[in-house]
Amino acid sequence: MEAPTSSELTGTNWIVKTLYGIDLLPADYQNIPTVSFLADGQVSGIGSCNSFSGPYSLEEGLLKIGPLARTKKYCPNMDIEDQFLHALQASDSLQLKDGNLELYGEQELILILSAN
Repeated sequence: MEAPTSSELTGTNWIVKTLYGIDLLPADYQNIPTVSFLADGQVSGIGSCNSFSGPYSLEEGLLKIGPLARTKKYCPNMDIEDQFLHALQASDSLQLKDGNLELYGEQELILILSAN
């Protein structure tokens, strides 16, 4: 399976389905974490409470995200937001599989996102 290109990622708001193998259910969070890859090499989204943004690059299936900056509101479930932003920055490869975007860090699946 080939890794997606930047153009296949842009124009879609990706919603987190699983984070480190744990399903995220909408009822459990203020906002389900999301991420959007922009054509200008920026990534942005919501971590569950705070918005974030930063640079990303994708070359030959190798992904680099960050460093990420975020707003500073405090909300319940900040641990999920912290884990999500850490997972994004730890991602080093990705693939599209069954309509989902899978992000890997050191060859381990760490995030599964679906198109919104």
